[in-house]
Amino acid sequence: MITVTGKIEDATGAVLHARIDFLSRSTPLVGAGIITTNSDVSIRSNPSDGTFSVQLAPGNYQVNISADGQTTSFTIAVPSGTGAASIDTLTTSPLLYPFVAPNTVWNRVLNGNITVAAIANPPAPTTAAVVYSGGHQNSASSFEYQIAWQDQYGNLTASSPDARNSAPTGSNNATRVLLPVPPSGVASVNIYRSNAASLNRWLLATVAANVTFYDDWQSQSDFAAALGPLAPPFNTTAGGFIDSGGSQIAFLSAQGIALPGSNARFKAGVGWQLFNTTTSLWHTLLCVNNPPQLGFDSGSL
Repeated sequence: MITVTGKIEDATGAVLHARIDFLSRSTPLVGAGIITTNSDVSIRSNPSDGTFSVQLAPGNYQVNISADGQTTSFTIAVPSGTGAASIDTLTTSPLLYPFVAPNTVWNRVLNGNITVAAIANPPAPTTAAVVYSGGHQNSASSFEYQIAWQDQYGNLTASSPDARNSAPTGSNNATRVLLPVPPSGVASVNIYRSNAASLNRWLLATVAANVTFYDDWQSQSDFAAALGPLAPPFNTTAGGFIDSGGSQIAFLSAQGIALPGSNARFKAGVGWQLFNTTTSLWHTLLCVNNPPQLGFDSGSL
């Protein structure tokens, strides 16, 4: 017979005076012409240190440990032979531990930095005037164009610098926006355009990553009839922080940490900034004067 040993503690490490039932789950054993059956055994752990020791015949057992109104069950397989074995080395069924928040799933100190890879912001596109059947642009159609890369998850880089077109002449004209070759990871390209005197750049079109140009035929009035989303002010392709419900609550970017759905970001080396949709500039929150007052700087991209 094997002497099975162990120690019963609760989750805090406190010892328990527990009832331990070993219920035989083996078929009758045959040896030397004799058929034997395993008997159920019930013991209690030592109340002073929680230890126990019991001799068991070879076979499979269901183990029920009861203490403080709670019962834990698992199975063990006791080998033939003599000697001693710790009960945890004989376990044949996994012990299930329910997840109860909060719980530490990763806690480690590392030397070095955490690196996140973002798609690089695009360069400015180029433009050319073209003849376009049904085009509405003319000599007054002078606009600024920007682009932004978009990945397969819908995340966008920051928009590119402006590219100003040379206004087409005559009738049936358009501006061809020539797109640079995108880097790896780009699924589509968003094209943005100005209108009238506003400093904003609104979404003009979205094309696949392998498209090399887009012909903008719309006049100022055409475009003003249905203005789309504004050009993205920061790069969100590096990923960010996801809450327990699966929503992205913050983006990591080359500019710092941005909060989606808001006009706020934290820029490294600068501090908190608010985005002005009228000027398309980020304004840094300042503490000025004495006694101190809140203020903003003149803004930056």
